[in-house]
Amino acid sequence: MLPIVKRLAARTGTALALAGTLIAVPVAAQAMDDEYGHDSARHYGSASATGLQVQLGRRIDVTAAEARYPEGPRRDRVDNVAIDGRGSASRVYALATGQQREGTVEARAGLRSLELDLGIATLRTGAVSASCTAGPDRRATGTSQIRDGIVDLPVGPDFPIPSDPAPNTTYNLPGGAGTAVLNEQIKHRDGSITVNAMRVTLTAPLPPRLRGEFTVASVTCDPGKKERKRDASITARTTDSVTGKGVRGVVIDVVDRRGNVVDSCVTGSDCTVKVRPGRYWVCVADVPEGYRKPRPADLCEGPLNVEAGERERVHFVLDPDRRHKK
Repeated sequence: MLPIVKRLAARTGTALALAGTLIAVPVAAQAMDDEYGHDSARHYGSASATGLQVQLGRRIDVTAAEARYPEGPRRDRVDNVAIDGRGSASRVYALATGQQREGTVEARAGLRSLELDLGIATLRTGAVSASCTAGPDRRATGTSQIRDGIVDLPVGPDFPIPSDPAPNTTYNLPGGAGTAVLNEQIKHRDGSITVNAMRVTLTAPLPPRLRGEFTVASVTCDPGKKERKRDASITARTTDSVTGKGVRGVVIDVVDRRGNVVDSCVTGSDCTVKVRPGRYWVCVADVPEGYRKPRPADLCEGPLNVEAGERERVHFVLDPDRRHKK
């Protein structure tokens, strides 16, 4: 005897020969339990990565290697990038990955080498990288590295760039021409983090064609937030097959896929049971004097895949018991 049948039989004292097609839970339906199960909760996270972005004046607007999770593309690489006569970069890459159900995300971005004429100096680097991770049960974190970085000044000694700068290390450029922020870490109010290995802003007194901003290795990680599914409800209506009027006193059971009665209600003309999102059958467990129970094939309605916030409705039509004199 199937679980739902046994449970109802124990409740009503009647062995119900329900059709297998009505209440048997096929394998495919059981596989849906992860999505519709009582205790299910989804996590949502996102990540993005950009290897290189240069915007100087009106002419130079270069973006190389972009990745997004979950939208995609999740990885990108550009072997050689020309920056409109001002410089070049090699092996620029971006990667964004995650686990949707767990809500964990990770992003990495960087390049193998960069040379860029800033007008007041020339920037040269080896490998530059930034990375971040985040999840619903841990805070978002990130880090960055700059290898073999140097600022070649036209006058005086060259300026070496620290390889593992502290977060938000900031330098003023010569002549007040802007600022450079290394290992920039921006923690947003929503719990996400943005890490830029290097972000340089160029301003006056540089000519307009060289003013702007460029960012090397930028990543953002937004942790997944646990979104518990809101309660739903099932309303059962019972009517007289002859008069069409509502029937009071009908006991309605709401049964889960394991055959457990999760809740019951007694109709006025209808009654409502609140449930968690899931897969259910709604069954007539008992009827008042003067009525007959529905045929076995009509005793239960389902399966119902009830989703968060939804209100499902079922309708049972009861025949009067002609042997009973009113």
